[in-house]
Amino acid sequence: MMAEKDENEEKVNVILKEKKLRGSGGYVIAKISDGEQKLGNLGGPELFLAGIGKIDKNRILKYYCNKCEKEYKDSPKLDYNNPNEDVGEGVILIEKGEYKCQICSGIIAQYRKFDSDNVIKKEANNTKIELKKEKQNVESVEKLKNSVLTKNSYLPINSLIGMPVYNDEAMLVGNIFEIGLKKSELGIININFKIKKSDDENLEITEIIWEKISKIGDIVLVKTEQGKSDSNKCPSCNFENENNANYCEECGNKLK
Repeated sequence: MMAEKDENEEKVNVILKEKKLRGSGGYVIAKISDGEQKLGNLGGPELFLAGIGKIDKNRILKYYCNKCEKEYKDSPKLDYNNPNEDVGEGVILIEKGEYKCQICSGIIAQYRKFDSDNVIKKEANNTKIELKKEKQNVESVEKLKNSVLTKNSYLPINSLIGMPVYNDEAMLVGNIFEIGLKKSELGIININFKIKKSDDENLEITEIIWEKISKIGDIVLVKTEQGKSDSNKCPSCNFENENNANYCEECGNKLK
């Protein structure tokens, strides 16, 4: 009884602050805790709904839909499921969801939650000790973020396969489906990530080098560099070159 009372008192003492949370198709204004604010901070001053995940609709005050170009004093519709899908190296996708506009059904934001317990235990114990999987709450993604970004920590790079990739304007680039080394015509070797928006083989594949990744958490955040645009993307290999480049650094073809 005493422990239950302390837990209830702790919940009452949680301070919620009104914050703007960005998504790929708009934003929401919601009351969040300090812990949720840390999850939403994926880099820079902006907070992202993708980092937090599911929020009680009673705490969402209003939202803005880019498609409607209109703000609504309501909560967007939330569709989510629990696939429990192994996305590689023992990382389990335990939940994924989409916030949608109630009027046009446009996507305001997407999120994914991963259970990284198996990965951490495998790397900590290189033996035949039986791995015991524990269920983690929605804040387990903070544990994954810290394990990836902490100095001297280790996480298999293949565990990034299947993760959604966003740019720093909160726009969805796609999902990582392949990682490898690539040597350019100039002899430079880079770690390259192949990204596409669905499993359709006919869709365009985007390649991003390791240096463009600014942060890794439950999503991968890539930098939108100043001075670059679609005009300097190579039509042959989709490599993004410098603004003043005349030839593709990756394949050597002349840029238009």
